[in-house]
Amino acid sequence: MRDSVPRSPAITLVNSPPTTQSPPGATCSSDEIDVVDDGYADIDASDNIFARYHGESSEVVFTLAASELKPTADATKRMFKVDDTGVASPDSFSFPARRPQFWMSSKWEVAGAEYFDWKEILHLPPPDLFNSLVELYFKHVSPQIPIIHEPTLRTQIRAGLHTRDHSFARLMLAICALGARWTSDPRVLHESERTAAEAGDVNAPRLSAGVKYFNQIRLLRRSMPKPAVLFDIQTYVLCALLVRSSFEPHNAWIIVGLGLRSAQDVGMHRRRVPPEGETLSVEDEMKKRAFWALLCLDRVMGLQMGRPSGIQDVDFDLDPVVDFPESSWPADSPANPAGLHSAAYMNAWIRTAQIAGFALQTIFALNKSKIRLGFGSPEWEAHLVMQIDSDLNAWLENIPPELRWNPLQPDQTLLSQSAILYAEFYSLQINVHRPFIISRTGPTSSLYQPSVAIVTSAARMISQITDVVRKRKIMPGLSLITGAFSAGVCLLITIWGKKKLGAAEVEGQRELHSCMKFLRYAENYVLLAGRFWDILAEMSTQGQLPMPNDSLLTPPQTSKLADQPNLSQAQVGFPDNLWEAMGNETMQFNQFPFLPDAGSDMDSMMMDNMLAAETFATGDMVDMWSTAPQTFEWNEWDSMISSVSALGSTNDMSSLSLDGRMN
Repeated sequence: MRDSVPRSPAITLVNSPPTTQSPPGATCSSDEIDVVDDGYADIDASDNIFARYHGESSEVVFTLAASELKPTADATKRMFKVDDTGVASPDSFSFPARRPQFWMSSKWEVAGAEYFDWKEILHLPPPDLFNSLVELYFKHVSPQIPIIHEPTLRTQIRAGLHTRDHSFARLMLAICALGARWTSDPRVLHESERTAAEAGDVNAPRLSAGVKYFNQIRLLRRSMPKPAVLFDIQTYVLCALLVRSSFEPHNAWIIVGLGLRSAQDVGMHRRRVPPEGETLSVEDEMKKRAFWALLCLDRVMGLQMGRPSGIQDVDFDLDPVVDFPESSWPADSPANPAGLHSAAYMNAWIRTAQIAGFALQTIFALNKSKIRLGFGSPEWEAHLVMQIDSDLNAWLENIPPELRWNPLQPDQTLLSQSAILYAEFYSLQINVHRPFIISRTGPTSSLYQPSVAIVTSAARMISQITDVVRKRKIMPGLSLITGAFSAGVCLLITIWGKKKLGAAEVEGQRELHSCMKFLRYAENYVLLAGRFWDILAEMSTQGQLPMPNDSLLTPPQTSKLADQPNLSQAQVGFPDNLWEAMGNETMQFNQFPFLPDAGSDMDSMMMDNMLAAETFATGDMVDMWSTAPQTFEWNEWDSMISSVSALGSTNDMSSLSLDGRMN
């Protein structure tokens, strides 16, 4: 049978030794820690602070090449050691002339870094709670961002690595902080909320769950003499998830940037080809997954906040992720552990991030960049949208059967992964087409009508997905939360437009309420969801719309989600492959079995949306869309809410403006 994920011929994962169960609190000798996973326990053993990645243009590579020209060249004696990934470091044996005062870390440099008794500072949960939080993490969080090999981590925990390795202890704090959202144990709460929870108050807030663990993690040290290790990069990923759902979600984008730079510093962005006779290890696969996760988060948040990518596709050459070998799971594991077959899901997620990155480089690029690249004309914009729509449709066709949307999917893990992927897909459609229906200056784009149809339909699809996730009590991933909010805003604008046109029965209200109900459910776990609900609730109230309640009908569910209406492929005659024109190498995901289009049960909805787009092509409707902010900047949404208040007093849609002033 053909693999669903392409594999590089050079990639073969080492089978980790089967793990054995040890009683809680069991200790391991120093010899035992060496078999954790192909030397994984020794990952932070090196004290070489110079082991960093150096590319072809670097002075180190040039100096190394120059040293080969010396008259008494000896291949065995080099000033620098360079491994197969490009990480170079001085060779003390072949470089005896190094003067210590210029090469050793000074006391004033290491002060305030990691040279302290961290065991007295970091406080992990007590053993019973610690084990429970790790279990909850792998049950609810890891399936959505599978960057950690569970058997390896559990072996390291049993070996007590978190009591000896500072980087691993920080990673465990992040894992505990994420797992804390899914426990009713009041010990995970801040003191300000813990008292009420311990008293049995069912309405006691739990927004501080896990904060006490996150606050102990030092993401940016005053001095970083040692290069990052895998534990550090994984910690950046998990902390970005934590901060993205906090009071200051924008800081997650900065954390991801730190993670990307730290990963590049040690060469994690480069494809590693093992020497002949050797194979890549589970650790190598985790490094690859951690970097891909950072890139995906960077692209998604960049699109949501209107910010550029921290790294472009031309700057790295990693292979797609592959599944961990089945033999790396203990013999007594379930028949299909949640993290075993996760490559197809993660590769599909990566592909949406690549499409988002292309959109950031083209549609959302600065005007001077568009002019320099020749993308400034409306015709080119239309072709760019057509190219992205084509890539999105190809993505939809190549989704593996087990990840296609099915609200009756019995496997909670697959349902969760499918929901996230489809939410990312429809959110990406909304983001790509929204600029062409919110023209604040100049004439309305010729793409207005098809874009309204696509955005409206995508919003409805997201409402269906979030409704299932809420009812099945699945972990509300951040892509679902931001997708529900974006869909809710689009549905609100559509409803207001129909009301202005005098429609007796306003469609879209059920879908809007589904999005709001989901956000109300998600706010129990993610603070950001509560903030989004408040915005939608205020906008609904100011727009004289009813609030959701349990008696409201929910949108009808289908086992298939239809492809979105696309721009005509014959609309503009330009070269087809803009990915190559932009210097991007597309990942080939064409080995998935072809899947037929969705059934005709959704065709009528598509037609309704197209007709609605024609109906809404009026000046008032254009004004309605132009009031919607393009990003998640809170000051813009505050202005939007203020402007919506005009609806209650004037009932005139044309009075809305982005800055809150009356037109």
